[in-house]
Amino acid sequence: MTTYSKTILLLFTFLSLLVLASCFDDEPLPTLPPITQSGLNTFGCLVDGILLTPTDGQDGLGGQGASGLNIYYYKDSLDAIRPPFLDIFARDYSSGTGPEYIYIYLPSLFEPARYEINHSKGYRGIDSPPHAHLYAGIWQIDETFVKYLSLDKSGVAEIIRIDTVNTIVSGTFSATLVDEETRLDTIQVTEGRFDIDWSKLD
Repeated sequence: MTTYSKTILLLFTFLSLLVLASCFDDEPLPTLPPITQSGLNTFGCLVDGILLTPTDGQDGLGGQGASGLNIYYYKDSLDAIRPPFLDIFARDYSSGTGPEYIYIYLPSLFEPARYEINHSKGYRGIDSPPHAHLYAGIWQIDETFVKYLSLDKSGVAEIIRIDTVNTIVSGTFSATLVDEETRLDTIQVTEGRFDIDWSKLD
């Protein structure tokens, strides 16, 4: 192979790698969704600065895929002490590292309101305390899994829109959470937002 041929081959290889790299650069990185009120079924937050957005899982038994975003709206009182409530569960089934899921519980949803986030026991739905709370599950760098819980007066959730006719709920949230085991390590959930049409979700 002549020197000229080698130069052409090297140039071609370099240009091919450059084109391939630019293809990867064109793929947009995941970002927080905008704060909207249209029932777009979006959800996102930062957990200690790391993005958490829901992604669906693989098909499981019976061909049912695991949905990354779930909402339950109970419009009627379940008992004497528990008012109607809404809960949202958002899970990232794809990353396998960092924040995996976050759960939000809000009571008495009839109109836009601001809720103080109080203590969580790490349970969902009717097993939850009957006040606003949230918790999150995080994969640590050493591959251990830790659940973090909200404490009393540790954050705020705000419902911007609640429309039971069009089945839309939109809002924002932020909170400080503490690890369930030692109660020493804290994380910050910031810039949380959701815009959900629950008639279109599981």
